[in-house]
Amino acid sequence: MKKWLIIAPIGAAAAAAAVLLSKKGKGGEPKQAKPAAGKKQAKPAITKPKTGVYSFASGYKDAKTVEVALTYDEEKCTFGEVSEGFLVPTDDSHAAIIYGDDFAMQAEYASYYAGDDFAAHIDELKDRFSHVDPITYNGNTGVHYFNGHNYCLAFPIEGVTADYLLITVVSMVDESDDEAAKLPTNEMVVAILNSLTVSAK
Repeated sequence: MKKWLIIAPIGAAAAAAAVLLSKKGKGGEPKQAKPAAGKKQAKPAITKPKTGVYSFASGYKDAKTVEVALTYDEEKCTFGEVSEGFLVPTDDSHAAIIYGDDFAMQAEYASYYAGDDFAAHIDELKDRFSHVDPITYNGNTGVHYFNGHNYCLAFPIEGVTADYLLITVVSMVDESDDEAAKLPTNEMVVAILNSLTVSAK
């Protein structure tokens, strides 16, 4: 098992990662890239899929159970719920962590300040960090930003008013601006985030 990586807080946020845009054809349908002659198409990032599930209770009188599912490659990654040894400080009693070869990802619930909702939370993030931008993965729309060398993604949870989902990705290679900037386009990170499902019952 790899050692836990503890990220110390730093001052200015790293430069925002570039947002990837899909180019569409004239008919409105995405163009399918054809493999070059003599070359095979690249393999998908996840070839041995396995789904990890993390759940938590949100709310008081209207408490709901929130279930978060992320699919990863069981040959290249490990998944587990932890109650200590978090990647980054958290108010959560437990969190889910996925370890890859060059990254680690922590999923947790995070509570709104009293009276806040997700829109108010975004405003607060914009006051604290540069380049808080919208992002969508598997139909889940939220925002992403850098907190030091930590790549953070926040998503509202439909039907839940007390908490939101916070995902933090850190580099296992090096704590530097260059390595942090690679996280939003890391092939495995993107594949895992594209599998994200969140439900509340």
